[in-house]
Amino acid sequence: MRRRVLEHGAASLADYELLEMLLFCGIPRRDTKPVAKKLLQKFGSLAGVFQASCRELMESGLNQRSAELLEFPQLGAKSLAASTGPVMPVLGDWQALVAYLEQHCQPGVFCRLLYLDNRNRLLEDRALVKTPQPLAGLLRQVAGQALVLQATALIVVLCAPRGTAVGLAQGVRGLTLALKPLSLIIHDAVLVDYDPKDRLAWLMSFSQENLL
Repeated sequence: MRRRVLEHGAASLADYELLEMLLFCGIPRRDTKPVAKKLLQKFGSLAGVFQASCRELMESGLNQRSAELLEFPQLGAKSLAASTGPVMPVLGDWQALVAYLEQHCQPGVFCRLLYLDNRNRLLEDRALVKTPQPLAGLLRQVAGQALVLQATALIVVLCAPRGTAVGLAQGVRGLTLALKPLSLIIHDAVLVDYDPKDRLAWLMSFSQENLL
């Protein structure tokens, strides 16, 4: 069984075989198959065995060492679940950015700041209730949050009519220059608007339009 696990993974084993292997570590030099099948019958499933308390396992005939051993899978699963955060989307190209903005519409928000790490993974999507004009007035707020998040780049998303692009681009350029000494890069600024059903109607990249 050990060779099967190494060559084909634990999925190649039946539940009782997997439990049998674990029990062998606590009950050496003994056939653990009957014990494994008895435990599965009593607790209903492999998950039920792993969720049983040490006392319940010992009452089922296991010695203390084996009972404690069978608590480890559940403890490991809990630790893994606690340490695994949400998957961060990677906004490394235009298609990925468009897909993200389509899925995460925020109508009525004039300015959103997408903070990225050095692999272009999204760290935070921050909506601003009040946006100073010019946009360079955001310097202190942007710099402080970037330091907290350890962000290295930024994408600015602005919700405004298409005709305001040139004026807004000037503000983004000013913010870009202000952030340069902090080694914080603005990858792009995007102008968006929404339809009456609050879906993304259109969007425009300032970089692609040579406005930055």
